[in-house]
Amino acid sequence: MEQPTLLSLSSSFTCDWTYDVFLSFRGTDTRNNFTGNLYNSLQHQRGIQTFIDDEEIQKGEQIKATLLQAIKESRIFIAIISPNYASSTFCLTELVTILECCKSQGRLFLPVFYDVNPSQIRNITDTYAEAFAKHEVRFGDEKEKVQKWRDALHQAANMSGWHFKPGSESEYKFIEKIVEEVSIKINRIPLHVANKPVGLESRVLEVTSLLGLESDESVNMVGIYGIGGIGKSTTARAVHNLIADQFEGVCYLADIRERSTNHDLAQLQETLLSEILGEKDIKVGDVHKGISIIKRRLQRKKVLLILDNVNKEKQLQVLAGGHDWFGFGSKIIITTRDKHLLATHGIVKLYEVKQLEDEKALDLFSWHAFENNFFDPGYVDIAKHAVSYCHGLPLALEVIGSQLFGKSLSVWKSSLDKYERVIRKDIHEILKVSYDDLEENEKGIFLDLACFFNSYEICYVKEILYLHGFHVEDGIQELTDKCLMKIDVNGRVRMHDLIQDMGREIVRQESTLEPGRRSRLWFSDDIVHVLEENKVFEKLNFLDFEGCKFLTEIPSLSRLPNLGALCLDYCTSLIRIHDSVGFLDRLVLLSAQGCTQLESLVPSINLPSLETLDLRGCSCLVSFPEVVGVMENIKDLYLDQTALEQLPFTIGNMVGLQRLFLRGCQGMIRLPSYILPKFEIITSYGCRGFQSSEDKENVSPKVFANAICVYNDYGQSYLNLFARYITSNNIIEICSPRCESEFLAFDPSSGRMSWDKLICNKSSLRFWFRKKFPIIALSCNVEPEKHLDNMVLDFKLTVVINGTKHLTSSCIYIFYTQKTTDQMLCCDLQCKADGVFSENGWNHVEILCEMEHLMPCDSTRSVAYQYWTTKNILKGSFIYVYSDNKEDDYSLISNPDFPLSTEQKFQEDYFLLMKQVLIESGTRRDAVPDLVPRETKA
Repeated sequence: MEQPTLLSLSSSFTCDWTYDVFLSFRGTDTRNNFTGNLYNSLQHQRGIQTFIDDEEIQKGEQIKATLLQAIKESRIFIAIISPNYASSTFCLTELVTILECCKSQGRLFLPVFYDVNPSQIRNITDTYAEAFAKHEVRFGDEKEKVQKWRDALHQAANMSGWHFKPGSESEYKFIEKIVEEVSIKINRIPLHVANKPVGLESRVLEVTSLLGLESDESVNMVGIYGIGGIGKSTTARAVHNLIADQFEGVCYLADIRERSTNHDLAQLQETLLSEILGEKDIKVGDVHKGISIIKRRLQRKKVLLILDNVNKEKQLQVLAGGHDWFGFGSKIIITTRDKHLLATHGIVKLYEVKQLEDEKALDLFSWHAFENNFFDPGYVDIAKHAVSYCHGLPLALEVIGSQLFGKSLSVWKSSLDKYERVIRKDIHEILKVSYDDLEENEKGIFLDLACFFNSYEICYVKEILYLHGFHVEDGIQELTDKCLMKIDVNGRVRMHDLIQDMGREIVRQESTLEPGRRSRLWFSDDIVHVLEENKVFEKLNFLDFEGCKFLTEIPSLSRLPNLGALCLDYCTSLIRIHDSVGFLDRLVLLSAQGCTQLESLVPSINLPSLETLDLRGCSCLVSFPEVVGVMENIKDLYLDQTALEQLPFTIGNMVGLQRLFLRGCQGMIRLPSYILPKFEIITSYGCRGFQSSEDKENVSPKVFANAICVYNDYGQSYLNLFARYITSNNIIEICSPRCESEFLAFDPSSGRMSWDKLICNKSSLRFWFRKKFPIIALSCNVEPEKHLDNMVLDFKLTVVINGTKHLTSSCIYIFYTQKTTDQMLCCDLQCKADGVFSENGWNHVEILCEMEHLMPCDSTRSVAYQYWTTKNILKGSFIYVYSDNKEDDYSLISNPDFPLSTEQKFQEDYFLLMKQVLIESGTRRDAVPDLVPRETKA
C-alpha cells in the first residue's frame, strides 16, 4: 500500500480539496438505506462534495489508484461501521489507509456505529469475531496484515462519533445531525498559506508531531520561533488548515504584536471567544473579566488556538494563560521571534523555523521570478547568485524574485549589486521589527555584531563588547532569544546575512551622505574617506586592523581621544607603533597578537583605563615599555611566546594587574620580586599559575640593578635584586660579579684553586673577618625539577654580621627546564663603608642562600607538590674570597679566637662535606683533590 508523502500534504494545508467528504461503508449493509440517504443529504441537499464508490470498485482486496487518489483528495472521512463491515477485507484495508492518512496529514475521521456497539468492535466479538476467524484462516501467512485490521478497528472504536440503532430514532433527524456538523467544519474559512508553499511540508510535519494529535488526554502548547520573514506565520497557517477540522472550536489571531498596539487586549479576547464559540458581539469589559470568561466557556471545549507574532508575556497571560483554560485535546500554537518569551510561559515544545536549503530556496525563488521552476539557461548563474544573497529567507526570496520578474539580465545584475550594498526597504522594515523591540544595551551590542563581529569567536566578542561598556551576558542572551544571532558548535557568532544587512542599514541611515557622522564604519571605501578627509574622528572608539598583512606602521592616534579598543592582531608586517598609542586615556583594550615583526610596542605607556594588554605570539618582542603612570584598571597582561627576557622595574605601576601570562616564552624572564604578591604568574598551559608560598614581607623599592649573573644552557643573563629591608646598618651591597675574576674561571677538577679561598655548603655559609668586610664572590647551583616544563623560583639572600641582619633581598625569575642541566647564580658582595665593624676583633658572618618554588594556584597541584615550599632545591652554595683581600684579615675555616684543637673536628667534617658537594655537582670522583686545611699542612 502506498504511504503518504510530503508532497501529498500540499493540497491539505492549502485546502485544495476535490471532495469535502469521503464515505467508507459495507455496500451490502447500508448502500441502499442509511449510506444512500446520507450521501443524498450531503451531496444534493447541501452541496457538500461527497465521494461514494460504486459496486465495481470494491471487487478484490487491493485499493485501486482511483480510490487511493480520492482518499488523498478528501477533507473529512465518515466510516459507516455496520455489522458486516469487518467481513469485507476491502473495507478493512480502506479503513487502514484512511486512518494512516488522518494520522500523517491531520484529516478528520468521524465514525458512525450503525447497528453495532463500539465495544463489540473494540473487543472483536459477535459478527466481528466470526469475520476475523475466517481472515486468520485465509491469511495465515500474513498475520501482520490481519493485525493491522484489528488495530484499525480498535482505533476507530475509541474515537468520538455517532451511534445509531435502527428503529430507536428517526434516521432522517440522525442524518441531519451529521450533515450539520460536517457543514460547520467545511464552512470554516481556510487561511491563505502561500502562493507557492515550497518547503512547507517538513515544517508542518514537525509541528504536528509536537502537537500530539493522536492524544486527546491533555492540552498541548507548542512554540514556533525564528527570525522575521523566515516563515513562522506561514507554517502556523498551514498547520491550521491541515488540522482545524479535528476541533470543536478554532481561532487564528494574526499579528498580535501589531494588534495589541492598536487595540485593547480585551478586544483580542472578544475575537478569540467569538471565533471559537461562533457567537457575535461578545463583550468582556476588561482583560481580567475576559480571563474568567475564557476559562469558563472553553475549559470543556476541544479547541485549536493559534496566537501569531506574540512579543509580550502579557499577551500570553490574557489569551492562553494556562492548560486548564481549555478542554482535553486542545492544541495551542504560538509564533514569536522571542524564544525566551516561550520559556517564561512554560512552553517546552519548541520548533525553530530555519532557512530553506539551497534546492528549496531556488524552487521558491524561481516560482516568483519566472512563475515556474523552469527558466532560461542564461539566467541560471544570476538566479543562483540571487538565492545565495537571500540565504534561505523565504521573505527575501519572494520579494526579490517578484521584483525581478520579467526584467532583463542587465537589470538583474544591477539590482543585485544594489541589494548587496543597501538592503531592500520592504525587507529591511520587516526584519527591523526585532531590533525595535530591543533595549538600548542590546541595540548597541546588535549593531556591533552586525557591523564587525559576525563569525568571530564569542569569547573574543564578549571581551570587546565588555570593553565598550555593554552588559554583555544579558545582551547576548537576549539577542539569541530573539533569533537575531546564534552561537554555533565552534563557539562563533552566527548572524543571518540579511539580519546583518538590516543592522548595517540602521547604521548607514544615521548619516546617508557623510560616513564620518555614523557610529560605526566597516566598509573600506567609507573608512578611507573618513581617514583621508579627517571626518568628528574624535568619536571613534574602536579600531580593528586584524589580519592587515601589509600594515607596517601605526601613525599618531593622538586625535582619537575616545578610542577604547585597538586591535592589531596578526598584522604580520607591523614593525612600528607610534608613541601616542601609549598615552590614550580611554583605551581599554590593546591587542597585538601574532605581530611577528614587532620588536617593541612603544617606549613608555600611561594607559589609566587599560584592562587588557595582549602581546601573545609577538615572537620578536624583546622589550617591554616603561610604565610611567599608575595603571589601576589593568587586569590581564599576555606576554606568551615572546622573546622578552626582563620586565622593567616600573611594571609595579600596573597596580591593578591580576594575571601575567608567560606561557611558551623563548628564555628566562626576570621578574621584579616586589610585584609578585599582587597577581598570578601563568607559565604553562593547563595550570592556573603561581603565587607566593608564604606571606611576603614588605619590600623596599630599592633595586640592585643587574646584580646577579645567571649561567645556564641559554648563556649568560642578569637579574635584579630588590632589598627587603633598608636599615641604618645596611652597608653590604650586591653587585655583578667580575667577569674576569678567578672565580668565574674556577674548575674544581683542575685542582688549581687555592682551597683556603673557597668555602661551600648547601645553603648556610659562615666565615670571619676583621677590619673590613672582604670582597667576595657568591655562587649558587640550582638543580631543575625534571617533571616540570618550567619553574617560578624565588631566590633569597640574607647577610647576618655579628647577629644583625645587614641585607635581606630577593629576586624572582622563571627557570625553563627544557634542558636539564644545572644553572649557576653568581654575584659579588662588598662593604660600601669603612670603619663600621671591629678592626681588631673578629666579626662573624653568616650568609643564607635560599631557593624555593612558588606554589601553583590550583589546589590539586598545591597538594601534590607541597614539598615545593621546602628549601632543598639548591644543589650547593659557594663563597670565594678574591685575591686582592689580605689573607690575615679573614678566615673561612675556623674562628681565629678559638684554639685549633677545638676546631679540628669541625674542619674535617667541613671538608668531607665540600668534597661530596663537588662530586654531586658533576666532578669526577678521582679528580677531586684531597682537601687538607691550611692549619694542618706540614
